[in-house]
Amino acid sequence: MKKNLLKGTLLLGSMFILAACGAEEEAPESVESEVSTVVEEEVESEETTEESEESEESTEEETSEESEESTEEETSEESEESTEEETSEESEESTEEETSEESEESAEEETSEESEGSTDEESSADSEESADDAAVVGTDESAEAGALTDGEYSVVGNPDERGWAVTHTITVADGEITDSNFDYENEDGDLKSEDEEYNTQMEEVAGVSSADATQELNDALVESQSADVDVVSGATSTSTSFQFTSQVLLELAAQGNTEEVNVDELELADGEYTAEDLTITVEGGEITDAIFEAEDQDVADELAAALVEAGNVEGVEPVEGQEELSTTFIALATQATNDAKLASLTADAEESSEESEESSEESEESSEESSEESTSEETSEESSQVESEESTEEESSEEESSEEESSEE
Repeated sequence: MKKNLLKGTLLLGSMFILAACGAEEEAPESVESEVSTVVEEEVESEETTEESEESEESTEEETSEESEESTEEETSEESEESTEEETSEESEESTEEETSEESEESAEEETSEESEGSTDEESSADSEESADDAAVVGTDESAEAGALTDGEYSVVGNPDERGWAVTHTITVADGEITDSNFDYENEDGDLKSEDEEYNTQMEEVAGVSSADATQELNDALVESQSADVDVVSGATSTSTSFQFTSQVLLELAAQGNTEEVNVDELELADGEYTAEDLTITVEGGEITDAIFEAEDQDVADELAAALVEAGNVEGVEPVEGQEELSTTFIALATQATNDAKLASLTADAEESSEESEESSEESEESSEESSEESTSEETSEESSQVESEESTEEESSEEESSEEESSEE
């Protein structure tokens, strides 16, 4: 539009010039040439102006873009710096919190480990005391099973009608019988095995002296380590007495009881006891019934009744004319009553062992209760200590946080 207006203006101006001059034929061409020159200059001027305007616009656009980019970069840098500062602060706070938590966890773990260690040590101490108690109980059980406790064990008896009282002593070393000394002794301290007159008479009647019989029995006990020794021919009564005293001594050695025991004064344990054809019943420590079977039942019943009435073998008198059957009955009655005495000795040992075990259990329970109370108190103290440490750490953490906030402000 601008170009067209300029052209029109120039044409009108040239027409006025032609009209004013009124001129020649060449004038139009000159005028047209001048007009054309002017028009071209104007056009060039306008183009230059447009180029200048476009350049200015481009420059302004570039400047604006650079300014915007610069602003964006500065904003980005400021944002990044701010973000970094915030991240750094958050990281420091997070690190402090984590450090505080780790410190608390470490304190709790150490406390827990100390508590567990203390409990383990107490548990270990309780376990060792329990093992020692079990060892004692085990020793008692082993003794009942036949193990012998080292020491010297002795038994005696009441004097018989001739004044001779049984005496028997054994020595145990390393759990074995190393010496046995069985004999009969009178109130003066004389030994039957050393009585030459008695030994001579016995050898003439039985074919063996008292000294030889007792020596053979003593040697058999040490060799066999058992009361089940063979009866010495010609010395049946002595052999039976020896077997019984040996059984009592072995039981005492199994118990570790070194007190001297009178075998004739041992109580009878309640129950029924049988020795071949004889059965006796014991109630309340006394013989209440006896059944003896033999060819001559009348004599057998008479002997059985005599045993119940007397309450012991020593009170039974042989039936006249039935010496052999009477001797057999007395031997069987002695065996049955000896079994009742041994049962009583064993029962006393079992009761003593049970009492000891109960006492041991009570002691263990008391020890465990004391240990539990001690552990509970220690745990409570450690827990209080941990809570105090946690409270201190929290207060310290809060103070540090407050200082950091103040510093940032």
